[in-house]
Amino acid sequence: MDGMSCRRRRRYPPRPHERSRNMSFDSDEDSSSEALNNELENNTANKDQDKVDPLFGSNPEVKALYSTSNPQCNCAPRWSEHAEAAEEDRMLKKIGAHSAIIQRFKRSKEGQWQTSAIEVQSPRLNHVLEDVLRDYPDVVIRPNEATKFSAPFKPFFHRWHQLLQRHERQEDEQTKMEVSLLINALKPTLDPLFSIANDMRRTNDVDFDHLWTLYPPGDLVVFRCGNAVTIFRLHDLSLLTPPNDPRFWVLEVQQIEWNGRYFGVVQGRMKIVEAKTLQFDKLSIQPLSTQRDQDVIKRRFLSKGNQYVSLCSQKCLTKTYKGTKYVLNSKLETVREKPLSGRIVIDPFAFFTCQSNIAPKHAPLNDKKSDAFCSGDKAVFEKSNLEQEGPNEELEMNKVRGVENRLLCVADRIKGFDLRNNEWCEFDVDDVSDPTWNESALEQLVLPQAQKKLLLAFTQRNELDLPDFDDVILDKGKGIIILLAGPPGVGKTLTAESISERTRVPLYSLRASDLGTDSEQVEATLKDSLECCKLWNAVLLIDEADVFMEKRSSDRLEQNELVSIFLRNLEYYQGVMFLTTNRVSSIDDAFRSRIDLILTYPDLDLAARAQIWSTFVSRLPPASCNLDGIDFDELARSELNGRDIKNVVKIARFLAASEKEPLSMEHLRTILDIKNASS
Repeated sequence: MDGMSCRRRRRYPPRPHERSRNMSFDSDEDSSSEALNNELENNTANKDQDKVDPLFGSNPEVKALYSTSNPQCNCAPRWSEHAEAAEEDRMLKKIGAHSAIIQRFKRSKEGQWQTSAIEVQSPRLNHVLEDVLRDYPDVVIRPNEATKFSAPFKPFFHRWHQLLQRHERQEDEQTKMEVSLLINALKPTLDPLFSIANDMRRTNDVDFDHLWTLYPPGDLVVFRCGNAVTIFRLHDLSLLTPPNDPRFWVLEVQQIEWNGRYFGVVQGRMKIVEAKTLQFDKLSIQPLSTQRDQDVIKRRFLSKGNQYVSLCSQKCLTKTYKGTKYVLNSKLETVREKPLSGRIVIDPFAFFTCQSNIAPKHAPLNDKKSDAFCSGDKAVFEKSNLEQEGPNEELEMNKVRGVENRLLCVADRIKGFDLRNNEWCEFDVDDVSDPTWNESALEQLVLPQAQKKLLLAFTQRNELDLPDFDDVILDKGKGIIILLAGPPGVGKTLTAESISERTRVPLYSLRASDLGTDSEQVEATLKDSLECCKLWNAVLLIDEADVFMEKRSSDRLEQNELVSIFLRNLEYYQGVMFLTTNRVSSIDDAFRSRIDLILTYPDLDLAARAQIWSTFVSRLPPASCNLDGIDFDELARSELNGRDIKNVVKIARFLAASEKEPLSMEHLRTILDIKNASS
């Protein structure tokens, strides 16, 4: 073997501080054994040596050696007695099998030996690390197996303080010695990183490659976008290098959300993009622990978290909302933002079921109140008893209620229904408040007292679930259907609104145009609406329902189908429904037999109009209206309906405000004259 006569420069790995339990292995870019190469060099004839090994070349054998060098590399060849790299790896493992720690070295670009990996083999030490690295992402420790860690040893960097503390209080001497070995093996790699992190904190200048040192997984982070602030739990972060764009860090963050059945973990991603100069305090997402006002932020988000849990713990809440609503698509992505002021229903469960969507299968929260939100800290749902048997809602609430790090990370928005626009969306928790019910609305309604009394009797909710309300067919005919017939502006819609206010239940309003004219669309929309009303115990109002109640005829097949669909769904509706029409005489006979009460509203007479004028004007703030000079009898002589009267009062108020005067009779006369002149 001519190549064996070549002299080579000897390379020696550094000797560890303590060799008794810490076995060091060194490697270049391939997996060859440095020890074997040194042995080969020792056995090579060396002209400079005075002594010659007397046994040199004495064994009658051929020793086979295999080149493990990269054929494309011009570096000095490396040799192994094993043809397969796996065989050599097994040999190395056998050599270090009894060592508590295996420490692997590689040469840096500058030619220095650096720790590239550490394998913890000691069951005692692994037991310590189970506690120190608990809930750290992607770290799985099994006491009877080797646990492998690669440079730059992020788990140890972020849990260094905990490791040192565990070393200090460790009572078992053998375990303490092994923890000390691990600390000494890690320090040469971690000490420079601690210096870099401290420099970033001191100077506020971001070292982009080492930004991860300031973001420990498991910590809470604050995301700022304009005036909006959100808290997340950081799960993990990784550096990505696109071919044509700047590098960026991806931060995987988590929040806790209620899906109508249980609390689960929602995972999202955020980016920090590399730039020439980055100031740490200007980054949009920062650790909560670095915020000067962190105590103020915590108090605010604890309050919000408690409100969120309170909203989730009660089913089908009717609330008042004044803020921005967020309309989502089928992928639960925000597609529109709109201002809203009005009544809403908080109901994440119905958000999914009434839209024929399956509730998102978030990873359920751990029962134990640990730093991790879910088992294995992965937002991946696995079938469990929770899905098969259904969760205990009180137990679910207790997983978050009173647990600070979870309350801080609950979602900012909650899912529900906009009653004004009949739209499913999300609402900012901060902008949700309790409704103020106008129980006097029924008294202000211009309707005979006997009819008001009858309406209230029909809408007593607690009687509808009694068994003797059933039809011959189970669950058939249990609803209350009331038809309100009359010209526009006489109080039909106001009647349904007044009943809703008096009974403190939501009013679900539909127009015929909301249902459409396609038979499949009509049936689907109607079924969803009826299901929501049943869930919420709501009053349903279908305004201008003439198209669905008209008499059927042989030459109008599409119209007949709509009527049939409507009739079929009414049969099994179990709530209170108001229908309004302007043409009571054209109603199909089948509808008449299903209607429990028909109230006919005549045109308003002089007394009724005077009462409506008085009702609208008297509801104005006293400082904005001069009631002394207003003649309601004079106003009532104008043959207006209730809706027209309301509009006149509204416009007259604008006129009075522009003149910086309280509303007076003169303002009302001015608007009436203009209206009468144009009609």
